[in-house]
Amino acid sequence: MSETLPSQQNETQAWKRELPLHREAAGTLKPEETLALVGSFTQSSLERHKDDNEAGELTDQQFSVKQRVHVAALEQLGTLEMDENTNALNAIADRRKELETILKTPHGGTRSSAETINLRIALDGVKLLNEMLMSVEDNIDLGARTAPDGNRFSQRNRATAINELIKQHNKEVSPSSESITDSPEMREAQERINARFAEQAKQPQPTETVDDARQKVAEAFGDTGEKERQALIGEVLRAAKGSARINTSVTKRAKLSYKNRQEGDISQIDGFSNFGDGLDWGDFQWGKKGEFLKDTPEAFTFEPDTITRYKTVTETVETGGRFKKKTEQVEKQVPDGEVPTMIVNPATGQQELGIKVRYQFDSGSDNYAWKSRELEKNDLPEYTTPDTYGRKGNTLKVEVVLPKSVADALKQEALRNPDIARQFAQSIVTENGGTEATVKMPPYTELPTDWTIKVAELQKDTYSRSITNQQDVKV
Repeated sequence: MSETLPSQQNETQAWKRELPLHREAAGTLKPEETLALVGSFTQSSLERHKDDNEAGELTDQQFSVKQRVHVAALEQLGTLEMDENTNALNAIADRRKELETILKTPHGGTRSSAETINLRIALDGVKLLNEMLMSVEDNIDLGARTAPDGNRFSQRNRATAINELIKQHNKEVSPSSESITDSPEMREAQERINARFAEQAKQPQPTETVDDARQKVAEAFGDTGEKERQALIGEVLRAAKGSARINTSVTKRAKLSYKNRQEGDISQIDGFSNFGDGLDWGDFQWGKKGEFLKDTPEAFTFEPDTITRYKTVTETVETGGRFKKKTEQVEKQVPDGEVPTMIVNPATGQQELGIKVRYQFDSGSDNYAWKSRELEKNDLPEYTTPDTYGRKGNTLKVEVVLPKSVADALKQEALRNPDIARQFAQSIVTENGGTEATVKMPPYTELPTDWTIKVAELQKDTYSRSITNQQDVKV
């Protein structure tokens, strides 16, 4: 593998070109559009650091390092190799792996220290490209989430957010010329799309009953409706491999396992246990950080899977003893928002946004809704533990991470036929070793006739979660 950095010989600025607006509400960026936006985000980031330097918030040395990394990132952008089977995320990952391999390969003194430094800066530049790619997706997600209907998963909302980024990109790469987005053809197309969305928003939304929803399913699937739902559950089980987390009361006869722990006897005594092929050994705090709702007993929720992004900040601290105090600058990592994760859809082999899908049936003492109804109407069955004592207050909590397309299909089916949420939970429990003898499912057939399941979309920031969309669906 050659150690030559093509970008060192010929800086590529291919990203500096105007992009056409999306004619239809596709809601998905093309690879070349993604790279162009990553380029403009990187350039804007460099300009912000320059402003910080001029304002005295960055020292000349700090700015010099950041400038070299940003320039390297823009240079590396031109080296990325993409085709119809490689998206921007994979192209960046491939280039990163290539540079890491070069740096790890013994060179027998044939590489100078300056060349090694350049390689490391190039690698830092590629890592920065990945951060900028996540920032692009963050901006699209934010734009879709702040649309009038608040639906961050709507393709048309995402397309509108993408168009706003494209307009800004075109303005920055060609500020002195007439933008392609201002052409009569593009302007007319955008006005037509906006008018159609505005008209749709004015239309009253009909109230759909459970019978209406089930009738739609019957019309769509005919006699094969149940087969279609089973096929969807099968797709969910394939996609959920390696991500399942389950919490419920089990018996000591349970032979269940954690991730990387085959057939571990995790239930030494009767009581609540965590298990599943996505749960690491010792992760006992799972399910206790606000992932599940306390204002409803039964829920089916969908939340983008994210990791917390951190940034380095410089602080002035005081050190030394009583008579020899001094101040010094120290750097520390602080939370800087949430970054969406990407996972592979096993059915297509393509990378997609990851969505955490959770099911809960909670009759525990800290579930406000269950206890309130129990006191007011006294019409709830007992959800008891499977041990010999049969104690009240059992709960079932299930979580998996699915590709967005699979999660969207599951959510839409749950709005039509909420029973699929229970099929989902039962299937995940069974797939991860739960049996009728060791795990007790909720008393679905004994619930009141007005029982509903809350189907909701959640959004997590660094410190909390909020519900962005919800619907109580009668079972």
